[in-house]
Amino acid sequence: MDSWVAYETMGQDFADHAAGGAANAHYDRPAMLAALGNVADQDVLDAACGPGFYLEELIEGGARVWGFDGSEEMIRLARQRVGEGVEIRQASLDQPLPYGDGSFDSVLCALAIHYAADRRATFREFFRVLRPGGRCVISTQHATTDWLRKGGSYFDVVLETDIWRVGGREQEVRYWREPGPRVRMARVVCGHGLGPWNVVPIVKR
Repeated sequence: MDSWVAYETMGQDFADHAAGGAANAHYDRPAMLAALGNVADQDVLDAACGPGFYLEELIEGGARVWGFDGSEEMIRLARQRVGEGVEIRQASLDQPLPYGDGSFDSVLCALAIHYAADRRATFREFFRVLRPGGRCVISTQHATTDWLRKGGSYFDVVLETDIWRVGGREQEVRYWREPGPRVRMARVVCGHGLGPWNVVPIVKR
C-alpha cells in the first residue's frame, strides 16, 4: 500500500485533527514556521502539503507559494483552503520533483519525510530546487521514540505500520523508521550542515 493511500481515506477527518491537534497545531507548525523565518516576498515550496495549513500561514506571511502532495484528497482540501490561485500539484517524495533547478528560496517538508522510501534522493531533490542561500526546513518523527514504541534494533531500517484513530475510526498508516544517524547522513549527502533533530533547518551553500 502506498503511504499516501491512508490520507485519501482519512481526508477531512485528518484535516480536522491537524487543525487543532496538539502535535500539529501547537508543536510542529509553530516550530517549523519559526525555523523558516521571514518569508515575505519569497518563493516557498510546501513539499507534501497535506490539507494546506502551512500554505495558508505562508501566504499570510507574504510568501509566494507552491505545493504538492501524493494524495488527491489532500490536494482538494488544500485548494479549498487557499484557493485555486495557488499551484498545487500531485507529486511524490519518491520521484523527481516537477520543478526546475533553483526555483525556490525555501522548501518546507512537515512530518512527511518518513514516507519517502529513499530519503537521500528526496533530500537531493530539495537541494536541487533550492536557490543558493535557500533554506530547507524539515520535521520528522523522532527515531528514539519510534524505537521505544516498536522495539527491535534502534539501527534497523524498517517499513512500519501504525494504527491511527482519527474521526472515530482506525486507519492503517505506513512509514519508514530509521536511526537518527542515517537521516543525518542523508543531509550530508546533499552537502548540508546539521541542525536540531526534530525540526531541521538546512541552508544551501
